[in-house]
Amino acid sequence: MSDHPERRDGAPKLELRDVHKSFGSKRVLNGLTLTVDDHEVICLIGPSGCGKSTILRCVDLLDSIDEGQILLDGVDVTQPGVNANDLRRRIGIVFQSFNLFPHMNVLDNVTLGPRRAHGMAKAEAEAKAVELLKRFGLGDKAKDYPNKISGGQNQRAAIVRALMMEPEILLLDEVTSALDPELVGEVLGVIRELSDQGLTMVLATHEMGFARDVASRVAFLHEGRVLESGPPAELFDSPREARTRQFLQRVIEAGRL
Repeated sequence: MSDHPERRDGAPKLELRDVHKSFGSKRVLNGLTLTVDDHEVICLIGPSGCGKSTILRCVDLLDSIDEGQILLDGVDVTQPGVNANDLRRRIGIVFQSFNLFPHMNVLDNVTLGPRRAHGMAKAEAEAKAVELLKRFGLGDKAKDYPNKISGGQNQRAAIVRALMMEPEILLLDEVTSALDPELVGEVLGVIRELSDQGLTMVLATHEMGFARDVASRVAFLHEGRVLESGPPAELFDSPREARTRQFLQRVIEAGRL
């Protein structure tokens, strides 16, 4: 997997084929199939426990799958011998908990990856980091420690840290769920900007209004599979499946769409 194998002709950027994953006796993914093309933003929605976060963790090889295939540029990354660290240089992931190192300031947190993984010189990494931090409204926070900045600023720093690796795909796992409501908008603004720039992203999210605005496609998960997917207007306004309609009705009743 190192040295970026050539993409197979016509292959989507990312593909999950009939993926199964259980934790003990609990089956979380049950034959899930999903494709993601270059520059698409796919939003995964569904009730808690439907497998959204597990999908992202399996794509980044943080969790192994039991059956099926996950392909990047048409190459199976779940086969034996794949170097997970090589893969993670190509696929960035941001979690709902920011996971910044508390003993490092923001600048050191976001430059650690490229310096360690890519051997980037400190001066080069810091110059790149400063530019990105400024772009996302954190230019004056570079020397601050995570406990001295807000949750929204921590989450933006976590996104900058992932972008420092120049990922081909960015995975975002419920990145606003740990934030106070007034901080959600600033993080969603960063994601919207990345979408406008054409970054391929897969988001597990409960922010339905944002999914409607930013997604190329929305995939509704039920019992470990993609029950239906489509453009946001189509899926939100005219869902085909009764279970999707039931889920969205509850979302509307809760004032979240």
